[in-house]
Formats: sequence, structure tokens, C-alpha cells
Amino acid sequence: MQLPIKRLLSKENKITRRSTLKGFSAFLFQIAIFNYFPFTPKIISTTNKDRLTRKDTLTQNIIDRFMGETLIYDISFLWFKKAAEGVLSLRKENGEYVATLQAETKGFIGWLTAYRKYVFRAYLYPIDNKRGLRSRMFERHAIIKKNDEKVITYLDHDNHLMSWKEFKSGVLVKTGSEPIPENTVYYDVLSAFYNFRNGFYGDMEKGSEYVITTIPQKGESEITIRIATDEEEKKERKDRENRKGESLVVVKVPKEIFESKTGEVKIWLSESLIPIEATVKDYIGFGDVTGYLKDVL
Repeated sequence: MQLPIKRLLSKENKITRRSTLKGFSAFLFQIAIFNYFPFTPKIISTTNKDRLTRKDTLTQNIIDRFMGETLIYDISFLWFKKAAEGVLSLRKENGEYVATLQAETKGFIGWLTAYRKYVFRAYLYPIDNKRGLRSRMFERHAIIKKNDEKVITYLDHDNHLMSWKEFKSGVLVKTGSEPIPENTVYYDVLSAFYNFRNGFYGDMEKGSEYVITTIPQKGESEITIRIATDEEEKKERKDRENRKGESLVVVKVPKEIFESKTGEVKIWLSESLIPIEATVKDYIGFGDVTGYLKDVL
């Protein structure tokens, strides 16, 4: 089986992605998956600590090992600490894999930002003997005061068709569709997140780079994932010497997703590839946006 992904040495396959919810919604969405904060994460129980430090074996390398996992993040930016909270989980609902990310501002910043709430949900099915996940439907839902917007994208890879519906306050306002190119698979951000952690896109070797296909967005169609070399990690580690089990991954996404100047995200992963820290560089209007992993359930 040939996966729709190539090392960066080959530019044939590219990542594509459509997103109609932009700006702060995309900021919260992405930060909730890849969060950064320059402190040791708070691990509440021994079970959670074991989950963060365990080393998985090949026999565990099926996507079901993430079933029931919940990652909870505090989100910070500018001089505001813990301004928002993000929760990411993978569950089975009615026999279907469902990945959900919910992020919302809170407290004083919630008041300043009209108590923004975003829910992202992917309805998934396993592929390649449960080594990976693929979406059949992806939802993005934003609530800002009385403004309620939802976009639902349907991915029919059997018939090579992507379609979408846009709603405002529950009313359908727009529909559209376009063909999915032959020999191309679109992975939404949530499926890509779990697939990468499960090694679906290839062995996680130092210095390796990958390009993954995703839903098209404003002319930019690549997400690059690069595993840092030992030299890069040493340069970036700074005061993290007591956490040498972590590894650094540099992700480049379309700039429109973050509304950032570079689209670059630096992520520190635990031994079991849970995002512990990350920094989103040059988010327009916010500078470097930070957060930290608060708990793993």
C-alpha cells in the first residue's frame, strides 16, 4: 500500500486544506493541539505520568492505543496566562471513531474576547490494519457571543469528491463541492495528529521530513513535519536539560491557519509523543503564542 505522503526529498505529494473559520478560531484550534509553555507540565497522577513517559512497542502500534485519551491544555498569549483552555480527545461513538477538540477563552480574557468557543470534530475510520485514521466528515464550529458559525466538510474518497456546507445561527447559507484528485487522500488536522503520533507516515528518525495531504486552503497546500536533529535539539533545549527524554518536532503549516508570518510551530514531545510544549511563531497581532499541557487523562 502506497501512502499519500513522501519524504521532503520528493515533492510529488502535497498537503491541502480548506478552512473557512480563520483568525482567532484557528489560533485556538492549533494551539490546543500543539501547545507551549516554558514550565514543567503539571502531572496530577502516577497513571498520567506513566502515560507521558512510556515507550510503546510495535505490538501496540495500532491507533486504538489512543482510545479514551484526553489531553488538557492551558493557552496563553501576550501577557495573559491561562487565557483559554483546550481539550482534545479520541472516543468511539456508535461504533465510529470520533476525535474532538474544544477550545474556549475564559475569565477576564473570555470577557475581552466575547467568550469565544470553538469545537472541532472529526468522524473517522481506521485504515491500514488500524495503523491510521481517515476522515469521512470534519466539523468546525465557532460561537462568539450571538454569532454561531459551523462548517461541515464531507470527504468521499471512494468517489473522489469533497463537499461542504456552511451554517450561520443554524441556517444553511452556502454549499459547495470539488473533486479530490486521483491518488490523493485528504487528512484533516485531527487525523493527521493521531497518525503522526502512531508512526503512520513513517519511522520517526532524527532529521526526517514529511509532507502530508490535507484539505486545500488559499493556495497553500503543504504541512511539513520535520523531526529535529540532535544538534538542533541541543541548541533549543536551553533550560530543559532535566527533560532529555523529550524530542523536538518543527511543523510548518499554511500561514492562513495561524494568520502568522511563517506558519512555524515548534513542538516538544514526550517519549510517548504527547505534545508537552510548543511555540507558534509570529502570530499576527499576538507575537509568539504559548501554552502548556495541564493534564493527561
